[in-house]
Amino acid sequence: MKRKILALLTGAVMCFAMLPSLVFADDVSADTGDGSEGNPFTSITDYADNVKNFGGDASVKSSDVYVVITGETFDSENPFKVPNTQSYQNPPKLHLTLKDCKFTGNTAADSTNPSFMYLPNCQELNIDGCTFDAGESGLKYGINWNLIGIQDAKISITNSTFDGNYEKNAIKLNQRNGADDVASDVKSGNTTPATIADAVISGCTFNSESAKIALGSQGKGNEGAASPSTGEFPVRISGNTTAVSVALDYAAAEGANVETIDLAAGNDLVKTESVSSDNLTVKYTRDGNVTYYIGTADEIQDIANDAKSGDEIVILKGDIDLQIKSSDVKNTNNGDGEVTANGIELKQGYGITTENPEQGTTNPSVPSDTSNQGVSSENGAAGNSPKTGDDFNMTAVIALMGIAAAAAAGTVVYGRRKRSN
Repeated sequence: MKRKILALLTGAVMCFAMLPSLVFADDVSADTGDGSEGNPFTSITDYADNVKNFGGDASVKSSDVYVVITGETFDSENPFKVPNTQSYQNPPKLHLTLKDCKFTGNTAADSTNPSFMYLPNCQELNIDGCTFDAGESGLKYGINWNLIGIQDAKISITNSTFDGNYEKNAIKLNQRNGADDVASDVKSGNTTPATIADAVISGCTFNSESAKIALGSQGKGNEGAASPSTGEFPVRISGNTTAVSVALDYAAAEGANVETIDLAAGNDLVKTESVSSDNLTVKYTRDGNVTYYIGTADEIQDIANDAKSGDEIVILKGDIDLQIKSSDVKNTNNGDGEVTANGIELKQGYGITTENPEQGTTNPSVPSDTSNQGVSSENGAAGNSPKTGDDFNMTAVIALMGIAAAAAAGTVVYGRRKRSN
C-alpha cells in the first residue's frame, strides 16, 4: 500500500514539474503566431522566414499573411527587413499592423534606397501612434508603399510623427504595372496591375519640410513621360497637426516640376480615383474649414452642388463650367484655365458671388487674391500664369475720354460766344 501511495506521489510531482514547460510552450506559440488572421506573426523576422517558402514559385498559391507588432523599437541593431517580393510570380499578401512602434534611421537596411520599410506586396497597412525619425543624415524614402501585383489594397496611417530629413518623401503611395507604366524595374515578376482601393492619412505630425507625401511615381511612361495610372486611386489626407506638402508625382514627366499642394495644419485633401490630364484642383472653404479636391469636372460639379451660403470655391487648376444653385457662394478663378460660374466667364484672378441663381443673376466680376493658395511646383515657383492684361478697365478709360471731349467742346463754345460779344 505504501508503495502505491509513493508511486502516486512521485507521478504527481513529475506532472507538476512538467506543467511550467507546457504552459511556456503554449505562450511561445501564442507570442510568435502562425501568420493567420486569428493568430498573426508578432515578429517581422518570423514573417520573413515564412515568405521564403514561396520563393517566387508560380505553382505556390498566393496567400494572406498577417503580422501585428506593438510597441517595438526598430533601428540599425534591430532592423525591419521585409523581403522584396516584386520579382515573385505569386507574392504573399501581407496584412501589416504597427501600433506604438518607433523607427529610427534606415531600418529597411537598404543601401540603394534607404528607408523605414519597402512594401511591394502589402495588401493592407495599418499604422497608428508610431514615430518615424530619418535622422539628420536623412533617408531617400520613409514608408515606401510601392505595390506590385497586389489589388484592392488599403492603407491607413494615423496619429504618427515624422522627423528628420528625406531626399524624396516621408510617405509614398504608389501602384505599379498600369498600362502606361513601362519602367523595367517592375516587369521581371508579377505584371498584374496593382490597385489601391482606399488610402487615408490622418492626424499625423510632419516636423520637417522634406517630410512630404507623394502620390504615384514620376516619369514611368514611354521616354520618361508621366504615368497617371501610378496615382489612379482615392486618397484622403485630413486633420494633420502640422503643415505638409503633397506631391502629385503621377502627373509629372521625368525631370519636370512636380505640382505640389501645400496643406496648412488642419487642411484636408481629397483626391478621387479617376486621374487624367483634365483633372481640376479646387480649394473649397466652408465655415472656415479648407479642403482641396482633385478630380474631374463632373466630380467637382457634384461637390459644388452641395455648396451653401458663405462657401467659397477657388479653381486652382483646370477648365470648368460651374453651376451654383445657392445664393452667396463666392467663385474665383485663380488658375489659368477657362472657368465660368452660372454662365459668367471668370478671368484669371476674378470672381463672382451668386445672388439669385434661379434667376441667373450675380454681382459684377471683382478681382480677388490672385495667389494660387496652397499650390506650388517642386522648385517652389507659384502655380499661377503671369498677368496678361485681360483685367484692364476699358470702361473707365472710355468714360474719362467722354468727359475730356465734353470739356473741350464747352471751351470752344465759350470762346466763340466771347468773341461774338
